[in-house]
Amino acid sequence: MSNLLGAGPHQIPFGAFLAQQTAAGPIKTTTITSGSGTFTPAVAGGLCVVKLVGAGGGGGRAATGVQGAGGAGAGVTVEFSMRPSAAMSYVVGAAGAGSTTNNTAGTAGGFSRLGNWVAPGGAAGNNAAAGAAITVGAGWVSGGAGGAGGNGAAGTAGSSPGGVPAGTGTAAGGTLSTGGGGGGGGDGTDGSGGAGGAGGATTGTAGTVATGYGGGGGGGGGGGTTTGNGGNGSGGYILILEYGNV
Repeated sequence: MSNLLGAGPHQIPFGAFLAQQTAAGPIKTTTITSGSGTFTPAVAGGLCVVKLVGAGGGGGRAATGVQGAGGAGAGVTVEFSMRPSAAMSYVVGAAGAGSTTNNTAGTAGGFSRLGNWVAPGGAAGNNAAAGAAITVGAGWVSGGAGGAGGNGAAGTAGSSPGGVPAGTGTAAGGTLSTGGGGGGGGDGTDGSGGAGGAGGATTGTAGTVATGYGGGGGGGGGGGTTTGNGGNGSGGYILILEYGNV
């Protein structure tokens, strides 16, 4: 089978033809930011380019004392193309909730799914330990890991997506004031982690909420009497670009 389109001197490689057809942009763009339902392609069998982002996890809350809580991990990103011939079900991952109880973890972020394709959500931050990055296959992008809470020290920053080492993300760990700072939430491809809460001699402050899509929540700051709540993660989303019969 030839990979050329056209006849005689007007033949062009299929890749070049596809680039020409998609250069004008998609015929339809669908962005889904919550809930579940059914996606029906505008053209049955038409080319769809899809991005799935799992939700970020929620930050942890520490026990009273000098320990700050861990930040949560960010959701995974999956990008692929497909030619669906019929309607497909979808689910958008719900944001992980930050912990509001002493010495407990937040909740993990929910997965985002279209048909059989799934982007896992980020891991929750614990009472001290960070939410780890999710291991993914080739062609997928792991969400950044959360930062660890500080033990009588400042919390660690969250990490960037794709396995970049901790300390390079945008979400800073909480500062130290006798109580340890909370760890920062991990960054996703489309969202930023929340900063860790500040530690205090008596009262720690809450970790902040992640922004965008798929970021991890910050861990709460430690305190001798009252510790800070963990920050919520940010929800996932689905982006579908349709190009029709190219």
